[in-house]
Amino acid sequence: MKLHLLVLNWNDYEATKLCIKSIYGQLNRDVTLSVVDNGSTKYCLRKLDTYIATLCSENIELISLPSNLGYSRGFNNAIKHHSRFAKSANYFWFLNNDTELHLNTIPNVIEFIKSTPSFKSKLIGTVLVNKTNNKVMCFGGVKYNSWLGYDSPLLKNKEVSSLSLIEHNTFSFDYLHGASFLIRSSDFLSNQGFDERYFLYFEELSLSKLFKPSEMSICANALVYHVDNNMAKKSNKLRDICGYHAALSCFRFTSEYYPFKLPSVMITRLLYRLLLATRERRFSTFHCVAKASWDFVFNNHVRRSFKKSNER
Repeated sequence: MKLHLLVLNWNDYEATKLCIKSIYGQLNRDVTLSVVDNGSTKYCLRKLDTYIATLCSENIELISLPSNLGYSRGFNNAIKHHSRFAKSANYFWFLNNDTELHLNTIPNVIEFIKSTPSFKSKLIGTVLVNKTNNKVMCFGGVKYNSWLGYDSPLLKNKEVSSLSLIEHNTFSFDYLHGASFLIRSSDFLSNQGFDERYFLYFEELSLSKLFKPSEMSICANALVYHVDNNMAKKSNKLRDICGYHAALSCFRFTSEYYPFKLPSVMITRLLYRLLLATRERRFSTFHCVAKASWDFVFNNHVRRSFKKSNER
């Protein structure tokens, strides 16, 4: 059983370093890691390269992409064209760079895969834990409200210690949280990887739509700490960029899978951001979503992309 972990970095060296550090001790010839730099500054890339070199591990590779390709294209590009580990992997494990693995997470995942019927383990979720308060951020799966365009992570804010008392098989969910999940490599490649129309956000929802609910499962003892070091919180500009892409991706996803619900989703997101902008007294909070709405409806490039949606 060979696992290949992939972490995407964009100008966030400190968080990525902590993520690598949590993985490094669990690596071996059957568990490998690609750190994919998505067009960071030369300074950030140099620091990352230097740190990885100090680890002296043949099971880690640094892949440097020339520009920021986004989440979907960044990972697709690394797997299809650059990674020396991808071809031999049985599973790909996608991780946000602001996550950290518990000491026993990888062995627990491997044991889970070996003990789970193959038809139930095409996609595997892990338990996201808030490192600050040690409470559950998401028990692997997420329920999605297609009328509003917002989601609800399973067991959010539950105590981690209470998970052993919960009957895990009783939960239904719509997709696996994108901050940490695994997919069988053959299934990922046969579906051409992530849908590259999603630059940021909703790529995991789109991917999950290709699988039956019975083909997705959650490894309940695979703990992944989310450090809550989201770059969107570091500056208003980055928050607005993330807000724009979250809205645009939401509209694209809804248009493809729930087209008759699109008006409800667009109105809901616009109203929510308007209320948020009023509370924050910052107009750009609303403007970024208004711009995404305009681009989605009127931009010819965006409209053409939907004509190609059936080619996948």
